[in-house]
Amino acid sequence: MPIAILGGLIGLGGAFFRLPVLVGPLRYSARHAVPLNLAVSLITILTSLAIRTRTLSLAPVKPFLFVIIALMSGAVVTAFIGASMARRLSREQFERIIVALLVPIGCALVIEGFFPQQVPALLPSTVLVSLISGIVFGVAIGLVSSLLGVAGG
Repeated sequence: MPIAILGGLIGLGGAFFRLPVLVGPLRYSARHAVPLNLAVSLITILTSLAIRTRTLSLAPVKPFLFVIIALMSGAVVTAFIGASMARRLSREQFERIIVALLVPIGCALVIEGFFPQQVPALLPSTVLVSLISGIVFGVAIGLVSSLLGVAGG
């Protein structure tokens, strides 16, 4: 319940909070916790999508459809690379990578709370720049999400 509340407050499914709980207090190995975390994330996303499509309009998202497709394309391709990379890592290396990813993400989430809601765009809003940056960020998101077992939030 606390993980769901924290995830809901920041607009994520809770996977970033769930992974340390699975590995820590619940004592799953990192190799078992990551796929379990991803499975729970998938159920969370599907449930959220089913509920939100009934109560919210997807019309505001339509102008960003090509950016969404670019992000997904980069993320899906890299997710396979990250998953195969995770299999080749030793247990210690895998756990170090998880910590090395979770700590900066946690810090970024805390720091973001101190910034105003409306932040100016960092990149020009041309179609080409949006498409290229979508693919590049999608690649990074896919790698991180496949290593942590999160849905890419």
